[in-house]
Amino acid sequence: MADDLNTKDIQQALEGWRDSAADRAERPDWFFARQHARVMSEINARRSNGVPRLAWAGIAATVAVAASLMFPGPSQKQVEPQLQTQARQEIQISDHDLMLAVERTLNAGTPSSLEPASLLADEMNQALVTQTGSKKIKESKYEN
Repeated sequence: MADDLNTKDIQQALEGWRDSAADRAERPDWFFARQHARVMSEINARRSNGVPRLAWAGIAATVAVAASLMFPGPSQKQVEPQLQTQARQEIQISDHDLMLAVERTLNAGTPSSLEPASLLADEMNQALVTQTGSKKIKESKYEN
């Protein structure tokens, strides 16, 4: 019997709480209209504030790019013309000497650092020759 009283008390308390929550949840239409208007005004205020910031950022970037294009960069140090002419005079050699230097360079072979690359190039050339030779043999078989 004590359990029945406790259960009824709990049920009555829950029903009372449910009724009071329902009463508080029921609001007149003007409440929701006012709330909707406030939310919409905040949204519009945020939209209007964001556009000028983006516009100013775009303008600032455009001005920065234009300024960097208009102003020259750091000037390079000019070499004195006398030094250039002296260097040209010292480097002049005859055509015959130049051709001899080129011939010696070509006959010297490859440097040790490039030997693996030359081996690879030789293998690729050999594979190409083999491939073209086998194609010619196949073509001659099927010519008739």
